[in-house]
Amino acid sequence: MKKKLLSLTALAALVSLTVGCAPPASETEQVESITQGISEDKVVDLGAFISQSGPLSFASSLADGVQSKLDSINEDGGINGYTFKFTALDDGSDPARSATLARELWDDQQVFAILSPYGSAQLEASMSYLASQSTPVLFPFAGPQQYAPEGELLYDNIFGFTPSYASLINQMLTMAHSEHDVQSIAIVHTNNDFGQEGLDAANAVAAELGLDVVETIGYNMDETNLAPMGRRIAASGADAVVFWPNLPSALQIISSAESDGYQGLWLTNTAFVPAATFAQLTAIPGLDERVFISIPLQYAGLENPSNADMTEYRERFLALNPNGDPFFGYFGWTAASMFEEGVKRATDDGQELTWESLKAALLTLEDESISGAEGITYTPTDRVGVTRAQIMALSNGELVSVGGFQTLTDPLVG
Repeated sequence: MKKKLLSLTALAALVSLTVGCAPPASETEQVESITQGISEDKVVDLGAFISQSGPLSFASSLADGVQSKLDSINEDGGINGYTFKFTALDDGSDPARSATLARELWDDQQVFAILSPYGSAQLEASMSYLASQSTPVLFPFAGPQQYAPEGELLYDNIFGFTPSYASLINQMLTMAHSEHDVQSIAIVHTNNDFGQEGLDAANAVAAELGLDVVETIGYNMDETNLAPMGRRIAASGADAVVFWPNLPSALQIISSAESDGYQGLWLTNTAFVPAATFAQLTAIPGLDERVFISIPLQYAGLENPSNADMTEYRERFLALNPNGDPFFGYFGWTAASMFEEGVKRATDDGQELTWESLKAALLTLEDESISGAEGITYTPTDRVGVTRAQIMALSNGELVSVGGFQTLTDPLVG
C-alpha cells in the first residue's frame, strides 16, 4: 500500500499545530501526493468514526447508508477499475474516542480518506490531528464551524456536506416571520460551542427581522430535569421557539411547555427526524402545523416511488439493516454518491485516482444535485458543500415539505 508524502511546509504546519495554532489553508497546501489506501489491484480503502453505541447510536445508520451505496457501486463493477472498501469504527458517542480513531484510521489502517464521519463535537475533537496530517476528510455529518470557523478553512483537504446551523436557523426564522407573522421568539441552546453558534445566529436574524427575543435559556448537556425550561417557554408568550437540542432534552422541553399551555411554533433541526424520536414527538398532542424542521436533504423517511435513487437506497439500506433509520442512512448514501461522482470525474479520462485528482474533480462541482442533496458547490475557499435546504412541517403525523428547497445564507459569515 502506498504511503503519503509530505513536503517541508507540511512539517512546518505540524509544528505549528503542536503548539496549538492551526495554520490557515493558504499555509497548508502541503501534500505533494496522497495515494495511501489504494492497493495494487485498485481497491480503495475508506473509513470513518461514527457513533454506533451510546446516546448517539442512531448514527450507525449513517455507516449503513455509506456501505449500501458502495456495495451498489462495487456490484456494478466499480468505477473505471476501482472498487471500494469501507470501515466504520465506533466512537461510543465520545468525542475523545473519535480523535483516537481518526489517528487509527489514518496512521494504522492507512485509509485513502475519511468518508462521512459523524458529529460536530467528534470532528472538532479530531480536527487538530487531522489538520496536522492534512488528512482527506470527505462529507462529514458536522457543521462547517468545525473545519471553517467564520468561513476560514483550517486546512485544504476537507470537503464538507451539511450547511451551518446558523444558515438553517436563518431559513426557519425568516419563514416563520414572513409566513406565520412571528414577532417574538424564545431561544433554547446548549452551553457549548454548538449551542453558541445557534444563539449567535438567532440573535443576529432576530435583529435583522426586528423580532423581540423574549426568553433565552441555556442548559448543560448533562442536565436531566429540563421541565422548568419548558415552563419558562410557556410563560414567555413567545410566538416561536428556535432551538438546536440534543435528543433527550428536546422532547422533555416540548412536553413540559405544551403541558403548561404553550401554543407557539417550534423551529428546530434534524434531531426530531430519526424514527424513534419522531414517533415520540408525534405522540405529544396538539403539535400539528406547529413544528418546523430545516433539512438539507430529500426526506427518505417515507417511500417515494417517483425517486429512483431513493427507491434503490431504501431497498438496499433496509436489506442491510432492517431496523435502521432510513433518514440518517440517506445522508450516508448521499455522501457516498458524492464520492462516486468525484471519482468518476477524476478518472474518466484515464487518469489515476490520487487525492490530488479527486480534489481537483470535486472542485468542479457547482450547483449540482446528487442523490438527496441539492446545490452542491465547492470552491478553493468554500467547502461547505450543500447550499440549499428545505423546511418540513409536521402535518397529520407526517413531515411535508414547505416551499421546496431554498438557497441558504449564513448570517454569521460575511
